[in-house]
Amino acid sequence: MDRLLMQKIYERYYRKLFCYALSLCHNKADAEDLVSDTFVKALLSWSGNGSLEAWLYRVLKNRFIDETRRRKHIVDADPQFIENIADLQSSDAEERIQKEWLYKKIMELKSPDREILFLTLTSGLQDTDIAQITGVSVNHLRVIRHRAKENLKAQARKEGF
Repeated sequence: MDRLLMQKIYERYYRKLFCYALSLCHNKADAEDLVSDTFVKALLSWSGNGSLEAWLYRVLKNRFIDETRRRKHIVDADPQFIENIADLQSSDAEERIQKEWLYKKIMELKSPDREILFLTLTSGLQDTDIAQITGVSVNHLRVIRHRAKENLKAQARKEGF
């Protein structure tokens, strides 16, 4: 693959993939390693068919699962990981506080709710791609997302957000 093309792909998808990796790893250094490894593996194995972005997310998730199995545990969360995600998503102070609250609440959800909401908010992927990444049907994905959103809305009202 052409070096300039690889650089453009990296620049286009790095932030989104890093946010997703951070949501999985809860650790900035591990997320950076995971994203770097993902680009190498994904670009070497991509057949050219389908969405490159969806393929990058699938490879990232599979690399995370492989690494977790290899380590036989999940790395402890970096206490600043929510702040890192909020920083990537907004520059306005008030919006950043709201994003921190939202991501903190999302990370308290169980999987696949957490993963589906996080991908919906940060990736820009279509429901079909998110369904493939998370291993659920599109209809089930939409039900999960709706219920999780309603739960978060209720919590936001209760807490004055």
